[in-house]
Amino acid sequence: MSDMNFQYQINGKSVEVRFSESSPFVDIWESSPETIDQAKFLCHWVGVQFQLFNKSSLYIKELGVPDLSNYEGLVFFPGSFHPWHDGHRACLDESGRDIIIVCPDQNPWKEDLEESHDGECPWQNFKNLRRVLSGTKHIVYPGFLALDRRNPTVDWLPKVLANKKELIIGDDSFVNLPDWKDSEKLVESIDVLHICPRDEDLNKIESSIEWMKSINSNCELRFLNNHPFQHLSSTLLRTT
Repeated sequence: MSDMNFQYQINGKSVEVRFSESSPFVDIWESSPETIDQAKFLCHWVGVQFQLFNKSSLYIKELGVPDLSNYEGLVFFPGSFHPWHDGHRACLDESGRDIIIVCPDQNPWKEDLEESHDGECPWQNFKNLRRVLSGTKHIVYPGFLALDRRNPTVDWLPKVLANKKELIIGDDSFVNLPDWKDSEKLVESIDVLHICPRDEDLNKIESSIEWMKSINSNCELRFLNNHPFQHLSSTLLRTT
C-alpha cells in the first residue's frame, strides 16, 4: 500500500499525522482523511501496530493500541457491524471474556463489497466503534477495513501469532460453517468457539456440532445465553 506522502510525528504522548508537506500535523484521533484511500491507509497503518500477524520493530506506543503479539490467547469477534447494535454488545457481555478484539470487516457473503459499508469512510467507522466501546477493555482492530477484497476468516485467523484463538459467531453463521472457505482448516485453528443465539433451527445446530467435532474434537463449543436483542439485524436496521 502506497504511503501517499504520509508523515507522522510524536508530540509528547500523542501521534500526529498528515498526508501533505503543506498541511499541518493533526492528532491522529482527530484526523479526517480527505479521501477513502487516505482513510484505508490509516486503518492499515494503525492495524500494523497491533502486531497480530508479524512481530515488528515499528510499534509506536504513543498510539495507545496494544501489542497483541504479547498475548497468549486472543478472542475475536468479526463482522460488518454496519451498524453496531445492542445484539453485538450482548454477544460481548455473554461471552464472559474481559478483552475481545472486535474486527470490523467486509461481509464475505455480500455480492457487492460496497454493500457492507455503503461507501462510508472506514477510518470514521473505526473511530465510531472505538467510541462505542470506550469504557470497556475491548479492542477494535481496524486493519481489515483497509482491504478492497473479501476477507474470509480462514485467510487470517490461522495466521494470528497467539497460541490460543477464540472466535465469536452467531448461530446462523455456525450452521453455515461447513460452507465457509476452507472450513476444515479454519475449524482446526479454533480453540474455543463462542456461539451467540440468533434463533436458528436446533436440528441445523446439532448437525453443525457433529460436523465440527468430527474435524476438531478439542475445540470447546460455548453456546451463549439468550438475550433480549438476539433478533436484531444490521441488515434490517439499515433498511428500516
